Amino acid sequence: MKLIKVEKSERSILENLLQLYLHDLSLYYPSPFNPKTGLYEYNIDEYFTNPHYKAYFILNEDGIAGFALIIIDEEFIRPTEIFVLNQYKGKGLATFALNRLFEEYSGNWEIKIVPNSKKAEKLWTRLVKEYTNGNYQTERVGTYNRLVINFNNK
Repeated sequence: MKLIKVEKSERSILENLLQLYLHDLSLYYPSPFNPKTGLYEYNIDEYFTNPHYKAYFILNEDGIAGFALIIIDEEFIRPTEIFVLNQYKGKGLATFALNRLFEEYSGNWEIKIVPNSKKAEKLWTRLVKEYTNGNYQTERVGTYNRLVINFNNK
């Protein structure tokens, strides 16, 4: 397993994977879909122009198995999207990728979980609990009662 930065020349691959991710996400949360183009809308320009936005591919022995997108600003490190292709789910790829990101970036983490997804809540809560030895905070926010997890790994 590996986590590698997405190069500008690989943008179209990330865009293709984002379509699969947004389709899956639409089960839990409204994702903007353009019926004229047949595509979900998601602007990834910042991930290729802004140094605070980071895009990674998650690799396994077969090649690309998913992606992770994060934003790092003065206040927080925020994973914005994490996706593993269905055929690779349950094999530890998301856990591997997130642990690598936790090792790579230290500071105040703010993780906003996909609304209405008990599976995502369970995964994130377990992962953060194990990583922090239970030293994290949670709250529920917004219209969708979204779970937010905060911790500091400095």
